[in-house]
Amino acid sequence: MDDISKDIEDIFSLLAKIHMIQNHASARFVKVLPHDLTMAQFSVLYHLHKGRTKTPQALAAHFMLSKASIGETLTKLHKKGFVRFEKNKDDRRSKLVSATPAGVKARHEAITAIKPMLTHIRDDVGMGALHEITEKLYPLREWFRDTH
Repeated sequence: MDDISKDIEDIFSLLAKIHMIQNHASARFVKVLPHDLTMAQFSVLYHLHKGRTKTPQALAAHFMLSKASIGETLTKLHKKGFVRFEKNKDDRRSKLVSATPAGVKARHEAITAIKPMLTHIRDDVGMGALHEITEKLYPLREWFRDTH
């Protein structure tokens, strides 16, 4: 096998491992998240904390999702009473999304529910290793963010 083929195989293997970690984490989170929250719904609530107000387009860009996908997630959160939509005074073509008090409470309950698992990860893997992994993955994340 030539070096290029080995490199390609190694890159694919890395991406497959990242995907597997994501799948395992999502499966575990969903088991304990309150209010039948999905990982996507929890991620949006987490992002909207501290009174952040975003357009659906900005949320789609942040999560690297289509506008339709983020729209579906926002609609489900709205039906649960966790987000509200407001007119965008700066751009009448779009709307703004923010967490409701119930959404802030649901976010807090979700964090409380996943805290034991995150504590085990911290204790078993170690913060040093987690920070190192995060730092090493940053260029890859930025490459995907900048190259779509």
